[in-house]
Amino acid sequence: MIAVVTPDGEARTVAEELAFPNGMVFTPDGRTLVVAESFAGRLTAFDVEQDGGLSGRRTWADGVVPDGICLDGEGAVWTHAADVDADAGSPGPHGACVRVREGGEILARIDTDQAGFACTLGGPDGTTLFMLVADWLGFERIDEALANRTGKVLAVPDANLQPRTAPSSR
Repeated sequence: MIAVVTPDGEARTVAEELAFPNGMVFTPDGRTLVVAESFAGRLTAFDVEQDGGLSGRRTWADGVVPDGICLDGEGAVWTHAADVDADAGSPGPHGACVRVREGGEILARIDTDQAGFACTLGGPDGTTLFMLVADWLGFERIDEALANRTGKVLAVPDANLQPRTAPSSR
């Protein structure tokens, strides 16, 4: 569910039946809201009405299994893609942050050796990609994963310009 709260404190539901909404961004003109639906494996877009309501629900990109999103200066979305192995004990990369444009084309991919949970762009020119990563042991072992305190922030300069593998977080 997505709710809007007006300046006078009134709250109302503007979207329902979302599959684990896990991040959202407005386009710079404020006319479109893009929502990460992690359990549906898609980015969903809505038109934003004058009163804050949402209409025109549509799939912005499918098959990315997004987790945490941000919008870059060219209107593409950066998101962690759940390439995360179902078996957390398996070897190899456990995640990737991808840059995807409306329609689903993957423009860039940065593999990480841990699962990703959030990302944002920053730095002096707004092209440094910051990614929050941590070991993932599955939902049934979430308390153990939290207790292990493996979370890190990785930074990739010029992410919009040169996709590459993130520095090792180990």
